[in-house]
Amino acid sequence: MLLVFGLEQSDEWSCKSIYTEYQRGSVTAVVESHANAICCDNHPELGKCLTGIDDDPVTGSCSIYCKAGGCKGAICKELKGMDPECHCLR
Repeated sequence: MLLVFGLEQSDEWSCKSIYTEYQRGSVTAVVESHANAICCDNHPELGKCLTGIDDDPVTGSCSIYCKAGGCKGAICKELKGMDPECHCLR
């Protein structure tokens, strides 16, 4: 089980597309939300992410960046053969 900033990993913030259903008369449209474009994505442009420091929910640069973009939080994501990167959570 993975805990991130006191939240237990669940479908509520997992990296899945968010769809909104709109209905007008007999026509229903489903639209994918791109409101939080930085969420659920890695951000190598921020440089190497130091686990426990950059993903600290209060002072971490990765967390601050992600929360400013409307995401729920951040983790330093380990990548095989590469330095960890900032990953924003939806």
